[in-house]
Amino acid sequence: MEYYRSSLQHLLDELSRIDLLVRVQVQRARRIQQADEFQGLYISEQEIDGYLERPAGLPGWVTDEDLIPVSRLRDALSEEAARISSLKQASAEKGVLLRLDELARLFGLDAFDLDALLVCMAPEVDLRYERLYAYLQDDVTKKRPSVDLVLNLLSFTFEEKLSRRSRFGPSAPL
Repeated sequence: MEYYRSSLQHLLDELSRIDLLVRVQVQRARRIQQADEFQGLYISEQEIDGYLERPAGLPGWVTDEDLIPVSRLRDALSEEAARISSLKQASAEKGVLLRLDELARLFGLDAFDLDALLVCMAPEVDLRYERLYAYLQDDVTKKRPSVDLVLNLLSFTFEEKLSRRSRFGPSAPL
């Protein structure tokens, strides 16, 4: 059976799972955003009209299911999480200490907390995420993920987004 021989292998697998979320959201954002060389630098009348038509709380790209339905995305993420979990268990049986799991244990982080941490860590590992996050936040100056972007990437419903916001409160681990 395969297992993680190092924490780096585990970290890269977890980041590839986060990458799937980012790819899907970029794909959705592309469908609704207008191609404009000044995108993120000014607000057009057409953009304002789009904001007024959109439901409150979530960006339009979160609810646009034309390309990849949320159910398919959840299935793909569940499959990847199960594969990673299996490798983590095999690693533990081999006595391999995985630093990300140790971090979660030491600080009382749950799965959402770890995913939020991974979203924030991604630009430190690969600078292309700075550009991707700026694109998703529709602001070329926002190269790091805001709490809103983290919540939008990791929440599938408005209710999830609201309840998970508490994970960033003063008494929460994050």
